[in-house]
Amino acid sequence: MDILLRKKRKAAELVSLMKEQRAVWKTDSDIYHLNKRKIRGHFPSDFSLEDMNMLVLEVCTSPSNETYVYFKEDFEQDYYVFGDGVYWIVIIGENGIIETVFPPNSYRGYLDSMNGYQYLGTIRRCCTLVKQSDILIYGMDVKDLDTSAFEMMEMLHIRSKIHQYFHELSDDEKNEVTRYDLILISNAQQFYDKMKSIYDFQNQNRVDEEWWWHLHKIVQAFQERRFTISFAKVGGDLLVNTV
Repeated sequence: MDILLRKKRKAAELVSLMKEQRAVWKTDSDIYHLNKRKIRGHFPSDFSLEDMNMLVLEVCTSPSNETYVYFKEDFEQDYYVFGDGVYWIVIIGENGIIETVFPPNSYRGYLDSMNGYQYLGTIRRCCTLVKQSDILIYGMDVKDLDTSAFEMMEMLHIRSKIHQYFHELSDDEKNEVTRYDLILISNAQQFYDKMKSIYDFQNQNRVDEEWWWHLHKIVQAFQERRFTISFAKVGGDLLVNTV
């Protein structure tokens, strides 16, 4: 995976993190920033901490907003910038901790590439590229029976990731994932035989909905021809029920 795609993937991961956990600040840093923004006149006096965190959430998750990465060779981590294209920017470390939210004096001037900021695209574009990359990798992995068991395990993790945003995929992308699922099912015996040496399928707590983590059941049911394939709902993810 090239460097730019890795950075776009990280930006997309931070967007997902924000949607799941909302704002994560350094200890007491949120109160500091809230008061500072009020003193600077960026927030009204009655603006609450919840209001500020809702603003951060909106800036970091609105599909049409922009994403940048700021990095230097001597930095311990990259910093990702989300902006509304006009006024507000939010800067988050790749560790998921928010550094700041503020309106620079000149939005475009501040984020100029000469200052070290690299434009990654809109939030929608970054997330779409990551999803397409996940599907492509999954599609290659379900056909690769010669790879190591450890990489096969990574394939299952990628499938779980796809499951989380399956409802956001286009119909063509959903159909593509389903085609790859059917290949995985047809190759379940080979994958299971190889992965069982490093993973205990029988003793794990994955939900049945994520059937790819239950290949032992798929293999047994496939041999006895006692399973059904369906969809959770119209346009939903594939379900494999073992009877």
